[in-house]
Amino acid sequence: MSSLTTTPTSDLPRQLVQIGLHATAAALDDVVARATKGRWPARTLLEEIARAELSERGRRGLQRRLQRSRLGRFK
Repeated sequence: MSSLTTTPTSDLPRQLVQIGLHATAAALDDVVARATKGRWPARTLLEEIARAELSERGRRGLQRRLQRSRLGRFK
């Protein structure tokens, strides 16, 4: 039987970034507070995390494409 290990709260944002959950890591306290206050079921929490991650991924992809396009500022 395996034993459960707990992750110190301070390590969680770093670990979320390592697995690619950048938006969740950045807003971890907010997400947890809203989920707790709203008594979200696990499915709702996961849906919120997925929505935030997809939005952040789109934003970062657009930012990356704009940088690669070498477009300057417009006057």
